[in-house]
Amino acid sequence: MSADALPLLMHRFGFLVERFGFVVSRTRAVPAGAWYASAAGTVAVSFDYLRDAAVDVTLREADRGESYLLSELVAARPSSPGRRTGIRAPAAFAAELDAVAELLVAECDDFLRGDPAAFRVRHREAMLVARCRRLALGELRRHAPERAAALLGAMRGYWTAADRDAYERCVTPQA
Repeated sequence: MSADALPLLMHRFGFLVERFGFVVSRTRAVPAGAWYASAAGTVAVSFDYLRDAAVDVTLREADRGESYLLSELVAARPSSPGRRTGIRAPAAFAAELDAVAELLVAECDDFLRGDPAAFRVRHREAMLVARCRRLALGELRRHAPERAAALLGAMRGYWTAADRDAYERCVTPQA
């Protein structure tokens, strides 16, 4: 499966070249990945069969250098499918590529058309939540549970199960 992933991935995301004018700037066979570049930014699509077997899409703005995971941008929505892992069967992989490609166009068409400002406005809430989550986890790694708890508390309405667990570690006294 892993050896066949790159050609299928590139085929399913070929619309970035055909419809939106991106160019393939780089590819990697293992783990499978393709980078599509335009003047506005880069779309990186990757699949690591040996790690968690998930299709990940990262959008990176050219002018600001900011990167955004598609799964984080849509995670706060009730209808979000979430980041699916454990995709190892060829048919499941093909279906996941189709679903992620469709989600990319539906949620990030402004970025794909070269309008990162509209993209940022559209996803500003998700971007703030993702940044707050990264900051909180950084504070946890630096052994600053009070600061991590404050950051996690600020985004309580967007908690994932992992956020809830991290918050509990912050507020539970250590023995």
